[in-house]
Amino acid sequence: MAVDDDQINKNPFGFQLAGVVVNDSVTREAITRDEMRKFLKFIHDDNSYSRYYEDMYIMFHTGLRVSELCGLTVKDIDLNRNGGSRLFLS
Repeated sequence: MAVDDDQINKNPFGFQLAGVVVNDSVTREAITRDEMRKFLKFIHDDNSYSRYYEDMYIMFHTGLRVSELCGLTVKDIDLNRNGGSRLFLS
């Protein structure tokens, strides 16, 4: 708009970002079910980490992030929906 209204002569952001930033990203693989089971078994069986088992289980099976899990309240959980077989967040 500033260029159209003759406030500035040239748009300072009128360039292709692809020419400035090199895309060097790589595809990452999510962990497999077997790796998840091994990790959860380790957490469950370890004396120090066993207190976090339920948290890890919920995060793996719902996709919640740590901050979302910490903010979760009882009002956010509906165990009656879908026969109570899954954790549903409202």
